[in-house]
This record gives sequence, C-alpha cells and structure tokens, in this order.
Amino acid sequence: MKGRRQYLIKIIECLQFLGRQGIPIQGNTEDQSNFIQLLKLRAQDNPFISKWLNSKEEKYTNHDIQNEIFEIMAHNVICDIVQDIRTQSGFYSIISDEYTDITNKEQLTFCLRWVDKSLEAHEYFLGFYNIPNISSETIVVKDALVRH
Repeated sequence: MKGRRQYLIKIIECLQFLGRQGIPIQGNTEDQSNFIQLLKLRAQDNPFISKWLNSKEEKYTNHDIQNEIFEIMAHNVICDIVQDIRTQSGFYSIISDEYTDITNKEQLTFCLRWVDKSLEAHEYFLGFYNIPNISSETIVVKDALVRH
C-alpha cells in the first residue's frame, strides 16, 4: 500500500510539472507520450519508479486517471483562489460570456475578479463550461453548468 502511494505521488509530480510548463501530456503513442517519457527519465535516478514501471501491477498511467488527477488539481487551485478572496478582500465579481465554439457547442467562459486590501486587481480564468443553451435562465442556474 505504501509503495502504491509513493508511486502515485511521483505520477502527480510529473503531471504537475508538465501542466505548469504547458507541455502536452500525450504523444503519438502512449509509450511516446511526454508523461511516460518523463516517468522513464525519473526512473533512471529512482529505482523505485523503475521497478514500478516494469512491474505487472496497475501503473496508474491511463488517460482517465490523468484526467482525474488534473480535475483534483484544478479544484485545489479554485479552493486556494476562494480562500485568497475570503482572507484578503471578501468582494469579488464574476465575469462570464457565452459563445458557440467551432463545433457548435454552447459554452460559458467563467472568470473571477477581485481587489485585495492594497487595491491590486486580480483576475483568474476558471474555465470553459458546456451549457445546454445560452438563455439567461440556463446561465444563472448553477446546476446547469457542466465541466468541459
């Protein structure tokens, strides 16, 4: 159990590095993906990672797990932003705009803007959200937002 946890931490670190640097995760094949190549590079200095990558056990490298890890990271970032707003200001505004993308999906852009105690403005883009239609009734109902 401890070994799996340590390995999962290394996977999270690799995904966090690639995400922060804006480096694509996937490649032409799964074995050629930047994510797998980074794990292999780290395995050269870390025999634990090497052992795990060469084992027959679950490697936690499939796309579903990667996406779930990114969702958890995104949620933590949003929680940190909300905490900053609560402790430094308490006042914020929501900036949103609806549009139809190139595939004819209706989406909502969502940003938060707030001013801290030293009157410095902060603005955070939180994401694009698929919405069933662009009517005002849909946009203001919080349950209508579906993560893109």
